[in-house]
Amino acid sequence: MVVATLALALAATPASSTAPAEGQPIPLEVRDGRHCLPEIEACFAVVPDPEHGEGAVRLAITAPDEPGDAKHERLAVRLGDQQSASLWPHALVMPASEPALRGWLIGVLVQTAVPYSGGQAATSRLHLYPLIVGQVGGIGPELASLPWASEINIRACFDDDDIDRRKGVCHDSYTFGASLILADQQEGDDLPVLVYRAQATAFPQTAQRWEDSSAAPPLRDEDLSHWTDFECTYQRTLRFNPGTDRYEMDRPAPDCRAYYEP
Repeated sequence: MVVATLALALAATPASSTAPAEGQPIPLEVRDGRHCLPEIEACFAVVPDPEHGEGAVRLAITAPDEPGDAKHERLAVRLGDQQSASLWPHALVMPASEPALRGWLIGVLVQTAVPYSGGQAATSRLHLYPLIVGQVGGIGPELASLPWASEINIRACFDDDDIDRRKGVCHDSYTFGASLILADQQEGDDLPVLVYRAQATAFPQTAQRWEDSSAAPPLRDEDLSHWTDFECTYQRTLRFNPGTDRYEMDRPAPDCRAYYEP
C-alpha cells in the first residue's frame, strides 16, 4: 500500500473495547469541538485550502492538545459552487502491518445541494482515504468515491388539475442511502475487504425519475406509499486493486443515478 509519508508525532494507545463489533464503523469522538479517533491521539477536520485554488479543501490533523490545524494533507477534492465538505463521522480499522502503526479508513463527505423550480436535491458522496498513525504515517491517496446519501424532490403539480390528479401529492420523492462495513472474511492484505450496501426508495408508487409525471395516470389511494427499488437496493464487495490503487466492486453496480444525481 502506498501512503504519503508524514511525521505526525501522534501517539497510538493500546487497543481497547472500542474496537468495532462485527466490522462496524467506529464513531469519531468529539473533543473540544474537534473530531478525533478513539484510542489514538489524533483529531482532524476538513478545512479550506485557498493556497491550492478556489474550492480546494484539505485535511487538518492535530493532537488533541494542539491548537488550530498544525499538520495538513491535501485532499483530491475540489468543491463546486453548490458543494460543501465535511468529515464522515466514522472510521474503519485497517489490519495492522506493524505493531507501532495503526491504520484507519477515514472519509470525507462531499454534499451537493441543487434547488429546482418547486423542488430540490441534496446528495452526498463518500471519498475514502487511508490514515496511518504512529511514529511515521500519513494520509494516502483517495481509495474510493461512493454514492452515499440523497433526497430528491421533483415538482409534479403545476395547476389545480394536477393537484386533483395526484390527490394533493405534488412531489415525486427519491431517496438513497448507503453503508460501509468490514467484510466478515478478510484476506490478509494491507487494505481490508469492505462491504458496501445501498438502498433506494421512491414515492409515490408510480414515481419514475426520468419520465414525465404529467403523462402518468391519476394517482390512486394505493399509490400513496413508498416503494423500494430492488434493482438499486444492492450489496457489493469492495477489494483494493494494486493495479489501480483503488477499491473496486466485485461486479458492476447498477445505474442508479436517478436516486443520487442532482
